[in-house]
Amino acid sequence: MDRDRLEELLRGDSLTDEQTVEIERILMEDAAGECALLPGLMKYHRILITTNGYVTNKHIHQTTYAYITGIENSHPELNNYLVYLYNREAEYFTFLNSSNEALYYAQRILDLEDVPAVYYASAVICILNILVNAKLFDGLWMYAERIKFLLEDDSIEAPYRDILRLALLDCCAFAGNRESFNEIAPVLRKERAEMSDDDLLAATIDIHLTICAFSLPGFSESLSDAELLGEFDRLVSYIGSSHGVMDSLEALMMPVFRAVRGKMSREDFIGRVLKIIAAGICKSDSIAYYEYLINECGITRQEYPDVFNAYFDLLREYNGIRNDAEKQSIRILFFENKMKKRYIEAANRDKLTGLLSGFAYYSNLAKLTPSDDLILVIADVNRMKYINDHYGHPEGDRALVTAADRLRACFGDLGDIYHFGGDEFCVIARCSEEDILSAIEKLNRAEQEEFLPGFCLALSAGYAKYADYRDEPPASLVKFADTNMYREKERYYIKNGFERRN
Repeated sequence: MDRDRLEELLRGDSLTDEQTVEIERILMEDAAGECALLPGLMKYHRILITTNGYVTNKHIHQTTYAYITGIENSHPELNNYLVYLYNREAEYFTFLNSSNEALYYAQRILDLEDVPAVYYASAVICILNILVNAKLFDGLWMYAERIKFLLEDDSIEAPYRDILRLALLDCCAFAGNRESFNEIAPVLRKERAEMSDDDLLAATIDIHLTICAFSLPGFSESLSDAELLGEFDRLVSYIGSSHGVMDSLEALMMPVFRAVRGKMSREDFIGRVLKIIAAGICKSDSIAYYEYLINECGITRQEYPDVFNAYFDLLREYNGIRNDAEKQSIRILFFENKMKKRYIEAANRDKLTGLLSGFAYYSNLAKLTPSDDLILVIADVNRMKYINDHYGHPEGDRALVTAADRLRACFGDLGDIYHFGGDEFCVIARCSEEDILSAIEKLNRAEQEEFLPGFCLALSAGYAKYADYRDEPPASLVKFADTNMYREKERYYIKNGFERRN
């Protein structure tokens, strides 16, 4: 009965408030029970996105979260829907500037098995945006490498490939990597030339090609004042004609402001910044630009009463502020380093296993320093697909927790342990090779313990030590340890007569 009624309600292209209330009741009851109406949920979301946009759509968030809870707690057979649901939550929290929640759901997508390339790409882009806007550039290039890998996947269609290239372009700008920037920019310019000016993606490409150039070393110095101001005016024009800039540009825009502010009159500069604010949709960007005008340009309420009124109105809208004391509190919450520290700490810990997360892994890997006692271990759970297929995903999760406990027991005194995706783990240790060999031997002995009736859980581990690869950067130990791990995995499957696909 509810299925028929839901289909009837979703036949049109728009919804009344009364229909929305009834649909939400049906979906929330289903999420708490059988989770049988997921196709209807996805159609409901499409209608809401088409008619209202989903940047801050509470109806999409509420129903998405309800189904995530229902599937994770009671319906592991529906785990293939989680990638869609996690992606919705990651996008929702990204637009709300709730970076810790967005990062959590994006990382959950990366941890799933058999994720479609488009959703995997969306998760990587979400993580990149969070790192960029928090100005956490350590580890940024590790995620950029994932994008390069994704661009080789022919299953990703052209528009999404351009979005991936834009994310990579942003990484090049922040890393100051002119060589990689010069490889990507011509491809984007060629794609842009084939688009109409009304295409929102075309406007986005125009903006990013112009804005990213300002972050490259020597760009501003290579242009005359007139040329520099011409580039800035072109950027302001692109933003003004973009039908509303959806993505956050604040971290990219600040180098532009610094480069051009002294090249024009104070009034002209302020006027251009206000045009950028008027064209933007991302409220956190607008708040940052207002604060730049107040703190860096020294504008006062007496000079620009309308600007100050708009700034405080935006703070009220964005944060629910009602008085000056609350305004100051929220400013500290959103713009001081305490915020960064809070969500970085949450992102650094894997929720399932309690180990350090993939976010922490890629960040710390990029910061490794050469040392002869540096040893990196890669470990992988054997027959993980078999466990999920024959015993269910809850047992698969329990297998990962058990693997994490074993790694703690064997390697906990030697270094940091990471669960960086799926059934993969890493230990970054500074110790002797004898210590590592002893720990791996202990890990191998543990596979004799029965995990499920008639089934013993085993991990394969391979390691690489920096002393053997002094001419390589420390982070390159990953590929050598990974190769050795797969060699051990092959031996395990041959020894026990198992097929690798299981």
